[in-house]
Amino acid sequence: MMTDVERLPQLSADRRNQLRDHVLPAVRALEAMSTEDALAAVGATGWRVGHYFEALVGHWIQALPGWTLLAANHPVRHDKQTLGAYDFILRNSEGQVEHWEVAV
Repeated sequence: MMTDVERLPQLSADRRNQLRDHVLPAVRALEAMSTEDALAAVGATGWRVGHYFEALVGHWIQALPGWTLLAANHPVRHDKQTLGAYDFILRNSEGQVEHWEVAV
């Protein structure tokens, strides 16, 4: 998905260019590593696909200039009960806060 940014028409041309210019080099660097080194580089704690994918997305967000990862797996609670978690809360390069849910 991250290597063919033209297949992401929902993103503006500027965002696709940011992905191409800043995230693809990070993807290529991970591809050149052993599996163990790539897992360590993105902070993944294991090889479960969903957890690894979330770690990769967090890694990619941090590779984008002007983007800030505000929270990852942020718990949602009501009356001391955990209802779930936000996968990512981030500030984009325009200063807007976004909430991303990701799935594999």
